[in-house]
This record gives sequence, structure tokens and C-alpha cells, in this order.
Amino acid sequence: MKPYSYLYDVVHHKLSKAIANNYGKIPRVDLARIPKGWSIDKWLYFAKVNNLAVEDSFKEGNVGAAKGKIVGGFGQ
Repeated sequence: MKPYSYLYDVVHHKLSKAIANNYGKIPRVDLARIPKGWSIDKWLYFAKVNNLAVEDSFKEGNVGAAKGKIVGGFGQ
């Protein structure tokens, strides 16, 4: 029975490591969706711990040609 005990220990160890390293489904992340002032590591940590991805949908209007304009051209 000793060989089976060793085999069980090895399989259990590998399974435990696989479960611990599992992130589940990993979606593609647009870096523009990370809130201003957050690092990528902070965003990923928050998403993993809380199962919640935070994004700043208004951040895209703060750069480029769309700066200060309302969507659809109503601000012209």
C-alpha cells in the first residue's frame, strides 16, 4: 500500500497547486477601462479577490478630440 500512498500524496499535492493557481475565465481587459490612478496589479487584485471588475466609463471622454464634448455631438 505504500506506493499507492505516495501516489495519492503526489496527486493531491499537484491538484492543490492547480486549484490554488486557477484564475477561472480570464477576460480580455482594455487598459482604458482601468480607473485613473490604479495600477494594473491593483485592478487585477481587486478583480480576483472581489470577483468584480471596476471600470471608469467616463475616462474616455477626457482625452483626444472628444475632450469635454457630449456623445452624439450635442455639445457643439
